[in-house]
Amino acid sequence: MPINFLYGSIMWTLFQTQPVVVNKPLPVKKLPRDESKNYIILHYDEGNSYSGTRAALIKKGSSYHYYIQRNGNIIRLVDTKYQAGHAGISYYKGLFKVNKYSIGICLQNNPPQQYTDIQYQSLSWLIKQLQAKYPDSTSKIILGHSDIAIPRGRKKDPGNHFDWNKLRNLL
Repeated sequence: MPINFLYGSIMWTLFQTQPVVVNKPLPVKKLPRDESKNYIILHYDEGNSYSGTRAALIKKGSSYHYYIQRNGNIIRLVDTKYQAGHAGISYYKGLFKVNKYSIGICLQNNPPQQYTDIQYQSLSWLIKQLQAKYPDSTSKIILGHSDIAIPRGRKKDPGNHFDWNKLRNLL
């Protein structure tokens, strides 16, 4: 994963190994996802720990495909060939129930906490992996939960403090 930094007037690029990816499946129904439409949806958890978020997801019957911790570690919760229950009541460009057509990625964050640089790096690495697997996703904008939740305004994530330009530059 590239890390850019400026030293004097020279931009240097260092390459870091891929982030740690751990498989910790959630106990969810394995409903097939429509893999012909692959939207990537970003969320935050409003939590302080993966274990707390995992417990809350299980209690509510919700899920994400991936969870990115503040240290950049990526936890795979649901295989992308199945629906994850991350979008709730949702609509985007003629599609209702966006869980059927999307991949949900949650970033550990308790607003107004800032996202970490390593989270952005891990997120960009993960998105590139997903775009390689699902090439149609490269032609779709990456969305926040706030973009698809209905009624509009019901959800705020990934929040005003998410730096969309930083993500775009990493991609």
